[in-house]
Amino acid sequence: MALYSLKKISLLAENRQTYLRGVGGYNAGWVKGMSVTPDQLYAQRVTARVEEPSAGYQVDVAFDASGEVGRATCGCSRYRANHRACKHIVAALVYKYYQDMTQGQETPVVTAATATTSPAIQMMLDRYLSAQRIRMTVAENGQPGVTLTPLLHLTGSRPTLTFTVGREKPYQIKNLQRFASWMEQGETVEYGRELTLIHHRHSFVAESRPLLNFLLTEVADTLAGPGVIPTAGVGELPLTAGGFDRFFTLMQGQTITLFAPDGERRVTLTEGYPTLSVTVEREGDGVRLFGDEAVPVGSGRILYLLYRGKLYRTGSDYTRRMGDWVRTAHRFRKGVFLSADRLPQFCSGVLTTMRPYVNILGDAAALDSHTPPELETEILLDRLPDGLITAQVGFGYGGRMASYDGTPEGWQNPLAELPVRLVLDNYFTGRLGEDTLTARFGEEEWYDFLTRGLPRLEQLARVTISTAVQRSGLAPAPVVSLGVSLVDDLIEMTVDLGDLDPAELAGILSGYRESRPYHRLRDGRLLALTDGRLADLAELAEGMGLSAKDLTKGKVQLPRYRALYLDGALRRQGLAIQRERLFQQLVDRHRRATEAKYEVPETLQPVLRGYQRAGYRWLRAMEEMGFGGILADDMGLGKTLQMIALILAAKQRGITAPSLVVCPTSVVLGWEREISRFAPELSVICIIGDAAERRRRLEMVGDYDVVVT
Repeated sequence: MALYSLKKISLLAENRQTYLRGVGGYNAGWVKGMSVTPDQLYAQRVTARVEEPSAGYQVDVAFDASGEVGRATCGCSRYRANHRACKHIVAALVYKYYQDMTQGQETPVVTAATATTSPAIQMMLDRYLSAQRIRMTVAENGQPGVTLTPLLHLTGSRPTLTFTVGREKPYQIKNLQRFASWMEQGETVEYGRELTLIHHRHSFVAESRPLLNFLLTEVADTLAGPGVIPTAGVGELPLTAGGFDRFFTLMQGQTITLFAPDGERRVTLTEGYPTLSVTVEREGDGVRLFGDEAVPVGSGRILYLLYRGKLYRTGSDYTRRMGDWVRTAHRFRKGVFLSADRLPQFCSGVLTTMRPYVNILGDAAALDSHTPPELETEILLDRLPDGLITAQVGFGYGGRMASYDGTPEGWQNPLAELPVRLVLDNYFTGRLGEDTLTARFGEEEWYDFLTRGLPRLEQLARVTISTAVQRSGLAPAPVVSLGVSLVDDLIEMTVDLGDLDPAELAGILSGYRESRPYHRLRDGRLLALTDGRLADLAELAEGMGLSAKDLTKGKVQLPRYRALYLDGALRRQGLAIQRERLFQQLVDRHRRATEAKYEVPETLQPVLRGYQRAGYRWLRAMEEMGFGGILADDMGLGKTLQMIALILAAKQRGITAPSLVVCPTSVVLGWEREISRFAPELSVICIIGDAAERRRRLEMVGDYDVVVT
């Protein structure tokens, strides 16, 4: 057998770093043993045990007759991920290289007469042939499939799984990593007198194959992943929170065996939640609470609950409301004691949260008597002469009042007060006694309080606002209305600003253009620039090119051609609008003109291209509406032809007045030629020549369809 050189080993490795790590592993003594045996498919098969300080793996390398590697496999997760030579394979090959060197086993390398197959492709073919061989062996074996069975253990710090395989008699899998390696290699292993198993997925019944895939994936990720230090003979699979979720999803609805500290039982994995009981007993001036026999499982984001023969996966709401109580009640089986001064807080907060999922048993009246009255909060906002804002706060409980910073009373409900305190403490940092909070706001901070803090307080409490605060508060959005009419062929738009001082309009429109959140009015109040009506007016003014001065006049005159734009803009805005009848008729006429399907004259239909047809229809629409139009196409795109089509269509509709074409002198005769070519039915006269000739021709224009000059 030819010596497999270090250079070949480095080329076989996944990358240079992997090769160096493998050489380092060889130097560190990772390779604990190696056996060389013949193989049915290869000239030589080498099996080695490679052990890092934290884990051990079996390496299998097959050589062909020329001494090249035909197949190389390892039980590590890195190899299973990409099927490239890992550091363990490198370490084993380096070990064999030096072993062959010292034992004098090197033989000349046989040079093939023809090119050989790429090693990577050969390895792929070998894996395929090996898998097919194992599959056919399983099929020809004729044995019924084996069952893979999970056993769930809740006896340690976190859930673990063990597994058994078998037909009638189950055999425990004592080493999960070794089992995964056997599955990778397709090994045939005798578990006992009643089970010799070819390790291939088709050896298992179809119902067990999803569980098999789960097991192999978790072994690769959990037992062989980075940072995990497995030991030899590990038969338990520790479950992470994610692993437990995946296992539950896979086995949902099935009944499995579970081992708990109090013994073995059968449980059904169930999606849902149980309603638990809380038992109340009076004890002195307080109460003792006892939970149900529910057992929390795991520590993930979702609460798993073992209860009366079922393992529940609850939902996020159940976990939020019940998680703390279930874990506390399970930990303290003899109950938890609540003193009288803590009962109001428990009843108003914790118990209210748990209510949808619990039944209260025992002395329920003991809890009812400590449930505090409903909280009623009163807040008075005022502004002192120096600009200081004060908030006088009182917490009312059925006729009794509690101060903001006073000593808490037993009948108070801290959880109910908390939302109010969070808002107030965010804005008010000063104090004037136990009941009065103070703050000195900047303009932006004041606007933030008025638009965010105050509305939230008004949801939580009865808020009274003094006149001094109102004078510097938010101004109501003005009601803006518009009217449009048609007067002497012009559009007249009237603008009613309601209660808004016209002198403020320029600042407001400027604020919108600069995207400011508010505008300070001259009377000291703040006007939010988020109101839709003012935003609509600002957008309309910008689109129509109108200034604040134009709008404050009360009436604005616009050319008739702006009718469609104005109507569309007004329809998009949220302003109150009054449309005069003649204006609406004009708009309707314009809309019909733009939506009409104008046919190209029949003789020109084969001539005009698609974009020229579009240009012709647009010109027709402008003509129908009485507007002018400009074709801004580049040179050579057929503007002349589109105009000829427009003039021809006018004649065909019975319009007898001549059309006038004004153009540079150099193209006058060109127009005549183009009209004669594309629309010979149009008569053309060109106004050219000396003054006398031009006058003579002008006297004849009434007899022609087109006049070009």
